[in-house]
Amino acid sequence: MTNTRTALVALAMIAASAPAHSAVTISTAATENVTCSGGVCAPTAAKAVLNVADLENLLSSGNVTVTTAGAGVDANDIRIETALGWSATALDLKAGRSVVIDQPVSVQNQGGLSLTTGHRKEPGGSLFFGSHGSVTFADPRSAFSTNRVKYTLVNSIATLASAVLANPDGNYALANSYDASGDGTYSASPVPTTYGGIFEGLGNAISNLSINDSSDGSVGLFANVMPGTLRDVSLTDANVTGPPRYAGVGALVAGLVGNLINDSVSGSVSSETQSGYVGGIVGYAGPGLIMGCSSSANVSAANGAAGGIAGYAYEITEFSGSRATGNVSGYFAGGLAGGTNYSQITTSFATGTVEGNEVGGLVEDVGSGTIANSYATGLTETLDHRSGNVGGLVGYLENGSVASASYSAGRVHGGGYKSTGGFAGVVVDGTLSSDYWDTSTSGKKQGVGNEKNAPGVTGLTTQQLQSGLPTGFDPKIWAEDASINNGLPYLIANPPPK
Repeated sequence: MTNTRTALVALAMIAASAPAHSAVTISTAATENVTCSGGVCAPTAAKAVLNVADLENLLSSGNVTVTTAGAGVDANDIRIETALGWSATALDLKAGRSVVIDQPVSVQNQGGLSLTTGHRKEPGGSLFFGSHGSVTFADPRSAFSTNRVKYTLVNSIATLASAVLANPDGNYALANSYDASGDGTYSASPVPTTYGGIFEGLGNAISNLSINDSSDGSVGLFANVMPGTLRDVSLTDANVTGPPRYAGVGALVAGLVGNLINDSVSGSVSSETQSGYVGGIVGYAGPGLIMGCSSSANVSAANGAAGGIAGYAYEITEFSGSRATGNVSGYFAGGLAGGTNYSQITTSFATGTVEGNEVGGLVEDVGSGTIANSYATGLTETLDHRSGNVGGLVGYLENGSVASASYSAGRVHGGGYKSTGGFAGVVVDGTLSSDYWDTSTSGKKQGVGNEKNAPGVTGLTTQQLQSGLPTGFDPKIWAEDASINNGLPYLIANPPPK
């Protein structure tokens, strides 16, 4: 799993966000620098265009392979920038690095699709879906594979649950978007069988999922994934409620050992649990990878740990390029995660209001872990106005943890005198480096609650934060623009939603 995580972190989503300078682009433009012969289309230059009508005409008469490898040239990526559809035949996309699908792809009448990424060992190879990208199959008997891994297509929650029950380690893909409102409200996780395969959402959405479970300890679309991967899955307008006792609750999955890649959730996730973990996407996670995930869900854990994406992450969970924009409340509450242990958070941010007893704008507690190149801009407020830890970015940094090249810009309210800081509430055996807090918006003159003039963290006014990247911020990772993120520093590979 370590090699997989390392490779995925290395790509940092740049293939999805970078301009198509070196790619075979499928679009409405005229075919250029591409030759097609014998069912194979290959580039003659690093920047090439394959007209969508030309490709569809070829597919109407037989199978087609589109590759980035031509005679003495490799265009690295394949990008689909216009709607593409065909029937009965098969399309094989072979990219030296990544396949990026920005517009709908529709496969009719038991046609087939095969995707290969990184076939020339280019670093950062993967499959990416843009905000309008998806792959749909009209017939679930159609053939679909990625990197020679074959998937069984499912077209509803019921067929997914049945497939996992029959083969818990199988690989499945969502053939189309699915409206779950007709299912009513589930009284338990729809997929209760512990899952150990790959579930590929193909950019399709499951909307209006409703779960109200008053008794189980694991509540989500998937009860538990151990070990496995959920990727490119979108849950929209989900409403998930867990029991009033110890529980792991997440809209997508309650308990995870494995990877979440490019998943998203909107709606609400809550539990009156007295001691448990509630997250917008996952209740408790680790070890594994959470990359490119986003949640706008409002999350509430009552007296448990709550996070916009994860209630709690442990045992070397790596967050990369993720974002949370919903409001979070809980006893331990963090905009991105309620708490982490032996975990890393990079190139991520949170913008929602966070409130509870122990509070951090990005994460409440960081134990033996790191935060780097991340930020939080939402209001953080503790309900324990006598001693609750509260920090603009992190509530409690401990056990050798490090926060570097990060900032907070939200108002910080409440907490004890020695446990409230513009950047961190309390730092014990932790290190700060090139960190900042906004003195104008936070209302705090001290960066760390328990240490006056703590080294490694600097207070700047909003105007100063907007006037150029702070010292220690890498311009390859960070940028500033008056029209983006209120002029504050933003992450190039993970920009805030417009």
